[in-house]
Amino acid sequence: MLTEVALQHRVIPGIAEFARGGLPPPAATDDGNEWVDGHCWLYCGQRWTRVLWIDPARVAGAQAPMYACGACIGELQERVGQSFFNENRPAASTRPNESPR
Repeated sequence: MLTEVALQHRVIPGIAEFARGGLPPPAATDDGNEWVDGHCWLYCGQRWTRVLWIDPARVAGAQAPMYACGACIGELQERVGQSFFNENRPAASTRPNESPR
């Protein structure tokens, strides 16, 4: 079918890299997302920089918009990626006559 031939080599950005065991590049200030000037709520504690809304933060029933700078988004992505890949690794197998170490 013609559509199958046309769509055969279509690649969604980031998916191919993820399939190879990597992560797509994190958000950056020139990536077309809606960056604003504000405070980074994550690791660096920068007082005023370019930030991107990443999700609402919820604590004890209260909610506030959460923003992060590019460097912290990269760090967060790395931590989430490592957690994902560590949890999805196959368990170490033992031979039938061996006991685990």
